[in-house]
Amino acid sequence: MKGAKKVGDILTDIKAKKSIRENTLIFEDQEKIIWACPIIINDLVKISESTSKILELKVTRKGDIS
Repeated sequence: MKGAKKVGDILTDIKAKKSIRENTLIFEDQEKIIWACPIIINDLVKISESTSKILELKVTRKGDIS
């Protein structure tokens, strides 16, 4: 994800169905959206060779927890 773009515009660009639009979760830090789950993740938070710390998020539906 490069530059600033509204979530609605991203969903329109990928021609997301209504079910995807309704079930997209938005994760953000104090300044920006970092992940529109499960659609796109911000390049600034992707794991790279220079990554020193990782926060792992696991998204499950209620009742699917194992």
